Amino acid sequence: MSDIFYVNNNFKNVTLNKHFHEEYTISLVYEGAHFFANEKEKHKIVPGIIQVVNPYEIHTTNNSTWSHLNIMPTVSLVNSIAKDILKKDSLETIHFNSFINDEKASYLFITMFETFESKEINDLAVDNAIFDFLDYILKYHSTIKQNQIIEDKKTTKTFSSTIDFIDANIRDLNISLDDLSKNAGLSKFHFSREFKRNFGISPSHFVQIKKVNKVRELLKTDMSLSTIAYESGFSDQSYMIKVFRKYSGYTPSLIKKVSS
Repeated sequence: MSDIFYVNNNFKNVTLNKHFHEEYTISLVYEGAHFFANEKEKHKIVPGIIQVVNPYEIHTTNNSTWSHLNIMPTVSLVNSIAKDILKKDSLETIHFNSFINDEKASYLFITMFETFESKEINDLAVDNAIFDFLDYILKYHSTIKQNQIIEDKKTTKTFSSTIDFIDANIRDLNISLDDLSKNAGLSKFHFSREFKRNFGISPSHFVQIKKVNKVRELLKTDMSLSTIAYESGFSDQSYMIKVFRKYSGYTPSLIKKVSS
């Protein structure tokens, strides 16, 4: 996604003069300590803490050795999610809390970062992971107040055409969040939130299970495993086997043998 930059940083004895960023900088420290100062206060940031530097916030680093996972989402990306949460067409720049000590936020951050670095994850899974993390910290660790959040809940029936779309395009390696949300007539952030609320899993998880079920169906035929992988929308046979085993506990070849 072009609206977000990410990096695993390792710094040793670093001092940085006063500066600012034009996007958000969100970091999860996992080793060492970051001696950080903004215009109001100084802090020692230790492992497990998520640090946020908001756009144009003047800050410095003093003689710090630390490692952290870092993402830099643009203002436009954060605003697009915030607008959906608040159901507004425009809004003032959102500010996050400078420090977040929240196990769920850390879990979502790490999960998101793992999707960035996985060669097997598609764009749909990446978008879902980014949305889940930013949606959560916007709701619970930003200038957005709980009484400002507007819930526009959809029913499972809303997504019937989406499921038909997934079935019709199951061979597509990269069914995107844009594709699915447009089909449902919702913004992609609203779609992702409501889909998960109705089905209990993210759209990317749902699509993956659909692909696995397609594999299970085709294993009853005389198709080769490589052909089944193609017909089910997997990039290759080995990845299909890995995902299939993740959900069934068996390899496709064993199921095929039993079914024949």
